[in-house]
Order: sequence, then structure tokens, then C-alpha cells
Amino acid sequence: MMEVFLQLCVLLLVAAAESSHRKEYTDVAVIFTQQWPMTFCLEKHAHQEPCVIPDNVTFWTIHGLWPKNGEFCNASWPFNETKIKELVPLLKLYWPDLKGHGSEFWKYEWDKHGTCAGSLPEMNSEFKYFNKALELHHNQNLLKILSNMGIVPSLKNTYKFADIEMAFHKAFGVKPKVQCIKEKDQKQMLGQIEVCLNKSLLPIACRVIHQYVCRPLVEVKRDGRLPALVGACQRSHGVLHEEEVSCRRRLNK
Repeated sequence: MMEVFLQLCVLLLVAAAESSHRKEYTDVAVIFTQQWPMTFCLEKHAHQEPCVIPDNVTFWTIHGLWPKNGEFCNASWPFNETKIKELVPLLKLYWPDLKGHGSEFWKYEWDKHGTCAGSLPEMNSEFKYFNKALELHHNQNLLKILSNMGIVPSLKNTYKFADIEMAFHKAFGVKPKVQCIKEKDQKQMLGQIEVCLNKSLLPIACRVIHQYVCRPLVEVKRDGRLPALVGACQRSHGVLHEEEVSCRRRLNK
């Protein structure tokens, strides 16, 4: 009888924890995403797509600021670059279009995501939306967060996924989504970090992914590698944080 009671208690605790986590995830208002340019461009080049890393970009760059309430929310709210004119120098540096399309990337992100951010006072204009992304990027220095745990860009060194996750947990108090691309030799390269934010734009737990599996490999060879699209990292494999100089060397081959 006591064993049945204990089992019931465990089940109730698990159910309560899952319910609490579901409640917490529903509080996510925005996802702020940064990408490692070296990994992004290696993937694009493997798919024979253009990708250029500006010489002055040696850090994580902004991929997007994505409200959870939808996409392409307001076609009557068109992108107008003149409204963010004073932000353009910073956007070119910290939110560059690595595919070389200039402001088209910002237009796409605004049309798809920015038009859905109007319900949040801190992002209810085009200027505020892009400025908030720059502010978040400034406050979330991923290179520094990782280096504090001894995780630095390297040509050969791989790191435990648990250590990478711990570095972000120490910085944010919660675990973000850590994404990689997989390689032929089972190594995976750190590619993208998604930090979930609540309506106050403070970090909050993202949905837990219990099974970390990369997407299927793409049969396009480059230097003997077979990169895949970015996806969830595998916990059981080492993670490479691609070093900038070696990456540029490979991209220029």
C-alpha cells in the first residue's frame, strides 16, 4: 500500500512539474535569436548558396526577434528604412544580412515578425523593434557568456553540450534553445541560440526538448564534411565552436 502511495506521489509531482512548465512556456512572448556567422556561412556554402561574413564581424549576430503571437500580422504596416536610418550603421554590424541582400533581410524580418510586435509597448514601432533587438544583443554577449565557462572558438576543441547549456543557464537563470549543425564525423557545430523572453522581455524557460536529434545530413560535400540544416544539438556528442580565422580560410577555398 505504501509503495502504491509513493508511486502516486511521484506521478503527481511529475504532473505538477509538467503543468508548471507548460504554464511557464505559455508566458513566452518573444524569442530572441542569435547565430554564429561562421557556422551559418559554412552551412550555406555547403548548399552552394552565397554567404559573406563582413571583416568586422567576429561575434554572434542577430538572426531575429520573434513574437510568438503570429507571423505577417499587418500588411498595412510596411517596412520603411528611413524610420531606422540612425540605426543602420549598428544594424549592418550586429544584424547583417550574411547572404548579401542588404536591407532586404531587415524588411523580411519586419514584415514577418516586427508587424506582430505592436502589442508590446517596447516594440510598438519600427524604430523600437529594431532598437530593442540591438539592446538585447548588447546585453546578451554570447561570446563572453561562453568564455566564462572556458568555451571559446577553436579549430579542434570540442565542448560538452552540458557545459554549453550550463554557461547560458548561469547567465540567464534559465535554459535557452541551443542549436547545431551536424557533420559527417559526428561532430556538431554550434550554430544558433534562441532565448525566450516574457512580456517584460526577461529570459524565461523555453520548451524542453527531450530528444536532441539533428536533422538528416544533406548530401553536399565540402572539405569531406556533410553539413545539415541547423537543428537541436545532440547531448551525447561534442560541440565545436568554429574558430573565425579557420572558418574564413575554408570559405575562401
